[in-house]
Order: sequence, then structure tokens, then C-alpha cells
Amino acid sequence: MRKMRVFMLVLTIFLTAGVVFASNYDKDRDGVNDRADLCPQQKEIVNGFEDSDGCPDTIFIRMIGKIRGPVKGGVVTIVDNHGKQISFKVKRNLFEWITNIPCIYSIRVDNGRCSSNWINIYPARGEIVKVILPVRCSGSKDNRSNKNKTFPAR
Repeated sequence: MRKMRVFMLVLTIFLTAGVVFASNYDKDRDGVNDRADLCPQQKEIVNGFEDSDGCPDTIFIRMIGKIRGPVKGGVVTIVDNHGKQISFKVKRNLFEWITNIPCIYSIRVDNGRCSSNWINIYPARGEIVKVILPVRCSGSKDNRSNKNKTFPAR
């Protein structure tokens, strides 16, 4: 009788531990439980795009930008077609930005006294987009009125 109680106790502990372990199991350690993880063998890339599916977002859009003009650096501002804006400082005349969300983006650079016009781009997933931002300074003899330029993705 005593052996039966010990056996039942060990069995209960084993089954309880197994249920707790199985319910919190995350084989790829990406923070998404394997029961909800669509890719349990691959880690999720947490980047604001479908972070709860457990799958890496591997098809990116890479934007390589060059600032052309009398200044180096400034603040690059990128706005998507939903109005979401991101700004970052650049110290030289080159910058890079990576996303995995294809949509229409407007981009410009400004350093306080010199700025570019807004340029619209239409990138597709997996594409590398090269953008040149011509900068004009106020009071410059080269400060002509230019309309926004649009560069469709290819």
C-alpha cells in the first residue's frame, strides 16, 4: 500500500511538471510559446511587424541614402503612408535604413539651415533602394524651386 502511494505521488509530480513545462515550452527561445509559434525552430525578429507569430521577418527593404550638397549630415525624416514618422541623425552624407514593411515612404533631410525636398519612394520587399537627397541652403544662388520627385521602385 505504501509503495502504491509513493508511486501515485511520483506520478502526480511527474505529470504536473510535464504539463507546466509543456505549456511554457519555447524551443527557439524567441518569447513565443511553441503552441502559438508558427515557426518553432526559428527565432522571431522583434521589429514591430507580426511579432506574435514566432516567425522571422526575413524579407527586408534596404534604403541606402546619400546627401548631396554643401553640407554633411543632418536629420533624416522618413514618413510612411500611414503618417508614422521616424527621424534619425546622420553625421556624414551617407545613411542606411532597413524595414520589412512595403508601403509609400516620403523622405527628406534637414540640418536647420539646409534641407532637401520630400522625395517619395515605392519600395517592394527584398529591394535595395538607392536615394539621393539634393540639399539646398537658404540664401544660396542654387536655391531653385523644385517640386517633389518620385522614384518608383524597380
